Amino acid sequence: MATSGITLVTLAMVDKNQKLITGDAGLSESGLLDVTTSLLGTKTANITGLQAAGTLQYGNNCPVWLSSSKGAPTVALEFNNLPFEILQKAVGRKLVDGGWQEMGDKPHLALMIKTQSIDRMNFVYYTFGNGQLVQESLNNGTDTNAETIADDALNYQALSTDAFGGAPFKVYSDATQSFDKKKMYTAVFGGYTGDVPVDAQGTPSTVATGSATTPSK
Repeated sequence: MATSGITLVTLAMVDKNQKLITGDAGLSESGLLDVTTSLLGTKTANITGLQAAGTLQYGNNCPVWLSSSKGAPTVALEFNNLPFEILQKAVGRKLVDGGWQEMGDKPHLALMIKTQSIDRMNFVYYTFGNGQLVQESLNNGTDTNAETIADDALNYQALSTDAFGGAPFKVYSDATQSFDKKKMYTAVFGGYTGDVPVDAQGTPSTVATGSATTPSK
């Protein structure tokens, strides 16, 4: 299925047991951070490494089988304007004497990327239940007659997810007859049991929950 655009990206912090972290210790009261238009949204969410090519094995002077290789998914994310403190927490910085610095282990996060079919009649969800965000660089430049904006460019590295049977990612779509959005949210976001957004077919998502609220019905 071809897809078009980014409808919504959602992040959440999970603990060492891959359970959702809520409240002040997490990214919002519900634990989920929807990067909605109130946060100026997401520019790109480019996924690589979903699958890896097998290695040819030979016998009798010809290729006879492929030894399987596992993918190592990463996501290059570009957000327009994440809240400052949430960004620092998400990439593993701690507040010390009024400033944020690298300390201790990096947090683990779940990630959901929501897009649409090209006819806008179905949604596709690329989900990762466990991984880490890295801010590798930040390119600042002088303003001229136009603004020079350094947005939030982050790399997400996916890890094994218990709820996915150890796999690093799972793809869902409401084009699948057995699709259950609530079960998906529970699996992806470490046991999340709150409300999930309801979207009308044929239209982009209208969820606008901001950075610290439970997704609306």
